[in-house]
Amino acid sequence: MQKEVTKYAKVVSQCEKGLQTNTVLPLLKDKVDTFKALVPVVVAMRNDALKEHHWQSIEQAIGFEIERGENFTLGYLLELHVNEYRQEIEGISMAATQEKILEELLTKVDGMWKGLELVVNVYKEQKDVYVLGLSLIHISEPTRRTP
Repeated sequence: MQKEVTKYAKVVSQCEKGLQTNTVLPLLKDKVDTFKALVPVVVAMRNDALKEHHWQSIEQAIGFEIERGENFTLGYLLELHVNEYRQEIEGISMAATQEKILEELLTKVDGMWKGLELVVNVYKEQKDVYVLGLSLIHISEPTRRTP
């Protein structure tokens, strides 16, 4: 999408330099500029990491409830003037991505801990004093060959 917008912006620039003044070119330039400003917001709103609470934050930021059904189109987003809330939407989208990364990391750590066997040892033969340890797996070091 960004490539297409850049291509149209280049065409507008070339037309401004090569064509005589006309009424159509300013309209096209305005449309391309509007769409160019909207692209980062659209990318942020297409983030797969966005969950319901992120959408609620976006709705709160723009002051409107967003219908994400069949009417969720570029025209609809333009009507809501979401490009005016670019920083807020991009910030929420970035937070959603970071949350997703943390959740994946937490799941990985949780999986590692589930398979870990902890050993409880008595500390210096004292009553009711224990030391928590790990069951160690002996990993042999590769033998070095001497020439």
